[in-house]
Amino acid sequence: ITITDPYGKVFQTLRGSANAGINSVLWNMTPRMTREEIAQMRRSRDPFRRMVPPGEYVVLLEVGDKKLTRKAHITKRTGWPIGPFTEDIK
Repeated sequence: ITITDPYGKVFQTLRGSANAGINSVLWNMTPRMTREEIAQMRRSRDPFRRMVPPGEYVVLLEVGDKKLTRKAHITKRTGWPIGPFTEDIK
């Protein structure tokens, strides 16, 4: 599964099960990151900072020689502070 913006910029590539039947894959709405970007995000203690913005995305599912494409819309970000990411720690 490849997630891109409408212009083809790849945000994330996900691997799913190769088993026949109904499968699911979860995208945490973050783009691909380098090791340095991951380390910087962890130091910032703000896991939502790296989430992609609301907007239109394209999801490409490739299975064997078949390709299926659908639009996906992120309308808003939701979340709440948990664990070490609370405001009073910053």
